[in-house]
Amino acid sequence: MLKKSMYLTLAGLLVSLTGCAVTPTELRNTSPDHKASFTLPQNYQAAYRAILERQRACEQAGMITASSVVQGDLFTDLQSGTITTTLHGGLGAQTLTVIDLKAQGEQSTEVLISTAQPAARYAAGVQRWLAGSRECNV
Repeated sequence: MLKKSMYLTLAGLLVSLTGCAVTPTELRNTSPDHKASFTLPQNYQAAYRAILERQRACEQAGMITASSVVQGDLFTDLQSGTITTTLHGGLGAQTLTVIDLKAQGEQSTEVLISTAQPAARYAAGVQRWLAGSRECNV
């Protein structure tokens, strides 16, 4: 819980210092060390549900002047989904994480992660969630 508060506080500080909001598209186009991808042998809908549940449990929070919101969108016609974590505060909205999932067949999913923090550690945490971990230290 303390780690989540520190992460959100740091993100809020970054928003206030930069003075501009980062959109999901801008985050997807960020530097390579803030992006990660992997393929897993799991249906995209099952992976989407597992990540969304943990993302909400671990990263959705309200604070005095800001709140972190986890939004999930599942597109069954495209066999894909997107999970976005955004910090909403007095200076607008700052996208912290975008996780895109895309079916690569019936039982295979490509996961693309774009995040405001270095992505390798974050991706390892998401992979632990998909393996059944309940820990929030991504």
